[in-house]
Amino acid sequence: GSKIDLDDPDQKSEFKIQLFREVFFSYPNPKTEDKKPYAVIFRTKFPILWAAMNASKRQQKRKASAPLAKAMQKTEAEAVKDAVLALKDKPYPLITIHDAIVTTKDGLADVEQALCQSFSTANIKPRLVVKRLTA
Repeated sequence: GSKIDLDDPDQKSEFKIQLFREVFFSYPNPKTEDKKPYAVIFRTKFPILWAAMNASKRQQKRKASAPLAKAMQKTEAEAVKDAVLALKDKPYPLITIHDAIVTTKDGLADVEQALCQSFSTANIKPRLVVKRLTA
């Protein structure tokens, strides 16, 4: 019932933490699901995805969310790697930091295009944010 300002970095960060904790990285438990607001909303809005995620989690005995988390991380890492490989012969520097590519101003458009292209192979449309690095 609360509003979240996704343009506010602190609110967005807290939202992501809760969403991942309650939806992606928690084991399905009918007794506690109703007490997790993000899980309730996600289950209501995305019932097919919710069912598929929980079916996968139930197949794992020790680390319920590990296969899903690893699959999401692998998809993201592959997309970033593919974007960097597509740009490797460009005259500007490229440095990867987890899910980001650092470059100079003249490489921004190429990096954005390469990331969009590489994520599109996984049917994902990334939300790219350009941030200026400061010392």
